[in-house]
Amino acid sequence: MPIFRYRAIEDSSGRERSGEVEAPQREQAILKLRARRLHPFEVEPARAGGRWTARWSGARWLRPAWRRERLHFTRQAAALLRAGVPLITALELMARQDHASGWRELLSRLAESLRNGRSFSTALGEEAGVFDQRDVSMIRAGEVAGRLDQCLDRLAALQEKAEKLQRRVQAATLYPAVVTVVAVGIMVALMVFVIPRFEAVFAGLLQGQSLPALTRAVIGVARFFQDHGGAVAVAAGGLAMAANLARRTPRGRLGWDCALLGLPVVGDLCLKAAIARFARTLGALLSAGVPILSALDIAQAATGNQRVAAVLRKARDRVEAGEPLSAPLLAAGLFPPLMTGLIQVGEETGGLPEMLDHVADAYDTEVDRAADTFTALLEPALIVGMAGAVGTVVAALFLPIVKVIQTMG
Repeated sequence: MPIFRYRAIEDSSGRERSGEVEAPQREQAILKLRARRLHPFEVEPARAGGRWTARWSGARWLRPAWRRERLHFTRQAAALLRAGVPLITALELMARQDHASGWRELLSRLAESLRNGRSFSTALGEEAGVFDQRDVSMIRAGEVAGRLDQCLDRLAALQEKAEKLQRRVQAATLYPAVVTVVAVGIMVALMVFVIPRFEAVFAGLLQGQSLPALTRAVIGVARFFQDHGGAVAVAAGGLAMAANLARRTPRGRLGWDCALLGLPVVGDLCLKAAIARFARTLGALLSAGVPILSALDIAQAATGNQRVAAVLRKARDRVEAGEPLSAPLLAAGLFPPLMTGLIQVGEETGGLPEMLDHVADAYDTEVDRAADTFTALLEPALIVGMAGAVGTVVAALFLPIVKVIQTMG
């Protein structure tokens, strides 16, 4: 019997669990996990931990390139299928093109899996390092409905919009990160290399007179960095590593995401991005014919925020009990009225997938606005902060010179 590897949240403690479960199909594996009061957010065939995943995890810096290859593959496969080309032939044709060697190997494995009698969705599920649950579920729904080319088109559009959203969020956070690193580097250089030289000059000019208070304070900070700079760097690196490791645990990630949502401007940006990802993924899955409970399992993992995902898991359980989706989302108090109102309208009119697409489009626009607001507010704040820090150092260096001039006069 096939073995599936899973990662899930335990219902009673909220902790993340991982392991293996035997089941004839992925859906049965999910049912087994739910019977154990686990909420799975990743269930993949055990073979997914093989050679491709190892190669993928060893080259994380190539992920954006692989995402582009995946998008190109999805678009091209849809076009070839619409043209009447058999799927195996389409995979072989794409494998002959000038792709990266790892991608050519992947396409060849997919074609070999199809020749051995596996379905396309099963073959994709065995390449979990590249194709996630959303991709596999949409392809499986397209196979069942006989609309594989349409599902591939819809999946390509979803991948493209998801990548665009991710680039927009990254661009909004990259600028302040770069400016902060440059500012810290300038201040450290001033403290370590510039101020100590002025200290010796001031000692000769003032001939025993006391330095101004601001100058003494800045020189004291500079001496501290000279004497303990290495220890400070090691401690800062250790704290950063500890924070990063803690953020990878379920509780740490949940705490981090809750803190992000609580920040002004940044929290609004993160929430809107999570809503856009959720609505876009859920709408695409429902349009492809994926059952709503399975679609909710996949869509909550696509939000990228554990606080939002936790709310969606509870909403999923209430949907399973017979409630409409809009009711638990509204009761959670986390989501804006616009989102819950549009979802309610979609449920009442029977057009939930289309309404979710409208929600995603609306919040894509909101993410752009929030990112522009974030950048517009942060840019002057960073400039003022840098100017204040550098100005303080400059003032500390000029005050002794003023004192020397007054003494000479």
